[in-house]
Amino acid sequence: MLHPAANTMNGFAAIAGVTPGNLAALTLEHWLVRVDAPDASMSRPPRVMGICARGTSAGDAFAELDVPPAAALFTTFAPTLGSRVFMERSGTLSGLPPGYRPAGGDTWVLVAELSTQLPAELLFDNKPDGDVTAVARDGTVTPVGRVKKPVRGVGRYPGTAVAEAGRVASQHPGAILVGTAGGGAQGTASGFLIQSTAFPDPSGGEGPSVLLVEPLDTGPLSLFRMAFPIRGAGTTTRCDLRFAGKPWEALPQREGADSGALADTEGTPAERIRLRIGGMAADELAAALKRSARPATAARPPSGPPAATKGPVYKGRLTISANITGRGIQIVKFLLDGQVRAIDNVFPYAWDWDTRTSPNGEHTIEIQGMDLEGKLINTTTSHVTVAN
Repeated sequence: MLHPAANTMNGFAAIAGVTPGNLAALTLEHWLVRVDAPDASMSRPPRVMGICARGTSAGDAFAELDVPPAAALFTTFAPTLGSRVFMERSGTLSGLPPGYRPAGGDTWVLVAELSTQLPAELLFDNKPDGDVTAVARDGTVTPVGRVKKPVRGVGRYPGTAVAEAGRVASQHPGAILVGTAGGGAQGTASGFLIQSTAFPDPSGGEGPSVLLVEPLDTGPLSLFRMAFPIRGAGTTTRCDLRFAGKPWEALPQREGADSGALADTEGTPAERIRLRIGGMAADELAAALKRSARPATAARPPSGPPAATKGPVYKGRLTISANITGRGIQIVKFLLDGQVRAIDNVFPYAWDWDTRTSPNGEHTIEIQGMDLEGKLINTTTSHVTVAN
């Protein structure tokens, strides 16, 4: 953490429907979390706090991390739209309190949730009154919207410089931004916007770089609330184009503003646009998370409850498995001598522990099982001895 957040700020209208305490918008360099209580009258804008990459802070409402834009934290391991944010105090998780204002020393836990109902593809008929459909992995097709205005070009949008061509650069409940630049270089920001008619953008809703869509209320398949992964190994969401009478082709690299970038040589816009949703299953993500940690070199300890005295003797690196049961457990927290050492929300729950970071002698391991609201359901305690 380079600079902690110390304030909140006004958010945009599209996140007014986001549940307070949930992730309301995400890019390859920023996350926004809604923090205020719902305003039934919609007379005031929602309040948000931000978490951002190094060098991208927009004020004291942002917690600036010592992590570059488009790093793994903002891609492979990023939470998805609607993921919940908890406060940790005295070893207990709880939701953000109404009217929350961040302060130095606060500990946040973002639970990265994976949807089990993501489609394989989103298809846009790029013409007025064109169909927008979600295609499931078994081939089932569900209408999710209507095109009100097709897209034919690209424009300069903040945050697209670090997005590769054809990759989603940002998402919130009012828009999906697709990058078309090469990624990385300053001054090459470029992309096109898939914009909801529910939250029109007065600065560019009629421009050639905007695909204006009227969404349908389709529950888990709601187009602009779909929690698909933005980018990362195995999870990349990719954009393709198809012109009349031709096969699908990858979205070409285009930089700057170009009103005809998504049209053919005769000026005819692409006939269809496809978003291929990256699909990393929960077990695949769990494996990736464990690969990112230091590998265990010692044997896995027994999964049953350790002895109640000094317990087994451990040394080196090993994996502690959560032998805990209870209806509704979806988050498991591992504590060592009363201090939180790991939180896991992907089964099988486990913690990779390097015992060399702990002094020799007896230690207490507590494992807490909680529901998605942070309510404690079950807890187990065991004693072990470290002898490095």
